[in-house]
Amino acid sequence: MTRCGRAGLAFPEDLGLPKLAPTREQEIARYLEALDVIDATLTLSIEAGLERVDRLQIDLDPRLASNRPIEGLEKTLIELRLSGAAPPMVALLGLLQAGRGGRSVLVERAELHAARAGGDDARLDLVLSVAHLHGLAEPPEKDG
Repeated sequence: MTRCGRAGLAFPEDLGLPKLAPTREQEIARYLEALDVIDATLTLSIEAGLERVDRLQIDLDPRLASNRPIEGLEKTLIELRLSGAAPPMVALLGLLQAGRGGRSVLVERAELHAARAGGDDARLDLVLSVAHLHGLAEPPEKDG
């Protein structure tokens, strides 16, 4: 928050967290992972020269709420809406995929909307994800 303030990057201070704090261990872990992705994304947003993050939302996989085991791919989605000049948004997309610090961010969807006539703000709707794979059997051991 301090880095964003110093850099002049405005963003929602709730960081996309729900109004009611999660209490289940698995949900807490997923929100912490999402916050790690948000921290990395905001750091890269500063580097790219972005001006505003208008919206942040974290959506956990709905299957986490059930008490049944999860099979297959489980995703936590982080939705962002950014606005400002288009070149920093394009730079951010490149930085997200560059693997800074040994980590790349999985971009689920990115939609760049050009500025309207008479306006200078473009908009980037960005969905990032944190994925977990469940239910894979161990590969058989090879003899010899």
